[in-house]
Amino acid sequence: MTTNQKTKLLDQWVEGTWSIDAEGFVNVIGDVNTFNFYKYQTQIKFGNVSGYFYCALNKLKTLKSCPHTVGGHFDCSDNKLTTLEGSPHTVGGSFYCKNNKLTTLEGMSKIIKGDFYCSGNNLIKIDCKLNGRLFA
Repeated sequence: MTTNQKTKLLDQWVEGTWSIDAEGFVNVIGDVNTFNFYKYQTQIKFGNVSGYFYCALNKLKTLKSCPHTVGGHFDCSDNKLTTLEGSPHTVGGSFYCKNNKLTTLEGMSKIIKGDFYCSGNNLIKIDCKLNGRLFA
């Protein structure tokens, strides 16, 4: 992917401003609404997003390259995820992972300040700690 192609794609996805740091992570002041993210996950890595990050309906099998922190909501619903590994460490809003192929919540964000939505999955084991509360 050329720099010009990456710039064009980020300009379409980002509502706000973005920059690429020395380590190659895209940091965003604003919101991100991706489409066809699964095609670019190996070429675009997000660091911090101050607003929401929407990667639902993207045929994602992994959350690799998703942001480390999201200031607003994080939505990875309606994909093909079997794990939450790679999800943001911190989500300032709600976390949505509805309608995937999850059997466990292993790998989910450590800090979620809003609600957590995971309906429509095949959860076998729900054993996680969220904001100091144990869900089992």
